[in-house]
Amino acid sequence: MFYYNLRSGDYLAEGTVGVHSPDMESARKSAIIAARHVLNQSAAMRLPANGGIVEVCDDQGSTLFSISLKDVLHS
Repeated sequence: MFYYNLRSGDYLAEGTVGVHSPDMESARKSAIIAARHVLNQSAAMRLPANGGIVEVCDDQGSTLFSISLKDVLHS
């Protein structure tokens, strides 16, 4: 089970619904999709979003890895 948090500066939106992924690579792909969704929503609302990150956590809340919105924006 993986949880996706959105962090931007002091702001943290914690994911409360876990996502089942068979492995870390699948979780990474899902995190990139989530990051693209955040970027699309931010663009629609004309808000800057390129400074945030999507954190991928385990069920104990430990961050396994993070995806930078800026990196996704430029990929």
